[in-house]
Order: sequence, then C-alpha cells, then structure tokens
Amino acid sequence: MNTHLDWPGKSVDLETGIQHPAVYHMLDVAAVADRLLRREGFDEPVHQALLLLAALHDLGKIGARFRAMIEERETQGERHWEVSMAWFAHFDADVLGPLLGG
Repeated sequence: MNTHLDWPGKSVDLETGIQHPAVYHMLDVAAVADRLLRREGFDEPVHQALLLLAALHDLGKIGARFRAMIEERETQGERHWEVSMAWFAHFDADVLGPLLGG
C-alpha cells in the first residue's frame, strides 16, 4: 500500500541510500517561500495563496511515470512540471480559483 511518503521527490542519495519524498520536498519549498515572501509584506490571504502554489509546484511528481523515471530509469514522457500544470489548469476554475480568491 502506498502512502504519501512513498512517492519520490528526488533520486536516492547515493551516499546514504535515503530517498527524499515528494511531499517533503514540496513542504521544504513552501517553508523557504514563506521566509522569502514574509520579506515582501504581502497581505496574509495573498501570502497564503502563494504558499499553497509553492507547496503544490511539484504535484506532478506524485505519479507512476515520475516514480518509474526515478526508480527504474524509464523515460518519463510528460515531465513532472507539465503534469503539475495540467492539474492546475484542470482544477483552476472549480477549486484553485475560488480557494485563491479568483
């Protein structure tokens, strides 16, 4: 059974053998974005919307094609960022737009 931690975010570190899960990578990016965006003084709703987008930026890594590329060196086909963009476009009008105030 797969959990949210089973999806690779990066290739396995060759020295440690440790794999960094995609969800951890996305949270890492959101944490860095939070620090950088705080300096800009955005209103809190805008700040939170930007953090959400930062966190979701690699959503396309959570899928069989990206996993096969990382674990089995298979050709990815659509790149993970293209998959992320397709998800954003698909959910923009019904989910992301209203959530982000658009």
